[in-house]
Amino acid sequence: MDGQVVGEKRSFTRRSVIPFTIGKDELEIEFHTVSLLTAELHCTLIKNGVHVETQKQVPKYTANKKKSKWRIAFWFAIGFVFGFLLSMKLSRFSLNHSV
Repeated sequence: MDGQVVGEKRSFTRRSVIPFTIGKDELEIEFHTVSLLTAELHCTLIKNGVHVETQKQVPKYTANKKKSKWRIAFWFAIGFVFGFLLSMKLSRFSLNHSV
């Protein structure tokens, strides 16, 4: 807040809340990952239990959901092929070097 860190938290959940106090005001910042596919993130500021503002952010490279789906499918296929080839190579290696 105003250039100072008021809280820090790491979370693997889609929703995370960081509560903090400034003076007599109780504040919360809530981070909500709306879509894992597009990495859309909503950041909400709550002051004394009242919603103040929500800002939304979507990275440019994932803004188009159709392209994102194809990008994920492409990298999944690449991972599958390399994983398959590696497992075949390792199985041949273990067969050739078995006692």
